[in-house]
Amino acid sequence: MLLLIYSSVDAAERRKRFDKESYIMDVELASGLQVRHVVYRREPLGGWYWLDIRRGSGLIVVDRDGRKVSQIASSDFDELIHRLMIVINQEHSGKLQSVRVDLSLISELWDGSVKNIRGAGVAYDYRLEPKSELILATMKSYLSGNDLVKRVCEQVVLIDKKCKKNVAMNPVVFRSVYLWQKWGDVVLQPDAGMDRGLNWFSIDVEDAR
Repeated sequence: MLLLIYSSVDAAERRKRFDKESYIMDVELASGLQVRHVVYRREPLGGWYWLDIRRGSGLIVVDRDGRKVSQIASSDFDELIHRLMIVINQEHSGKLQSVRVDLSLISELWDGSVKNIRGAGVAYDYRLEPKSELILATMKSYLSGNDLVKRVCEQVVLIDKKCKKNVAMNPVVFRSVYLWQKWGDVVLQPDAGMDRGLNWFSIDVEDAR
């Protein structure tokens, strides 16, 4: 069952929000989970259409009993993307340039990211910098080749799009207590020291034709 709530802003509100067009979508999955407050919006600068699946944009996942769920399975995410692509195709003429996703939302993807970071081959005595290009390159390479990301790319075909070559991502955010510590000590910490709430990535798409 697909539950949709469209919330278009009036002229005054649009001016307040820098002329942003915004729609809120709620989806009930076959597993019984409800994914609420997925944001589909148009940015005023450049006119890009974004699909925002992030807690920072208000995303909430609840189970059948209304209890909040911190992570979903990759199969749930696959279904979510499929449903959203159908709606974007039918209601918004397939307009989309990017999909933003919390890295920790999908359990398998988060666990794989932690494993990837720990096996990155970074020198033990490397001091972790706040915006490490080394760690970022490692993470982007992992995500770009990840099966879950590839399945998203298969789904955007529904709106006549194709994925760009690599995912986009801001520098990996680690918990502040681990900054400037030796890498060999940091990766032994829970989640390899990464902050679960602040890391996200973007899958950018373009016209398939």
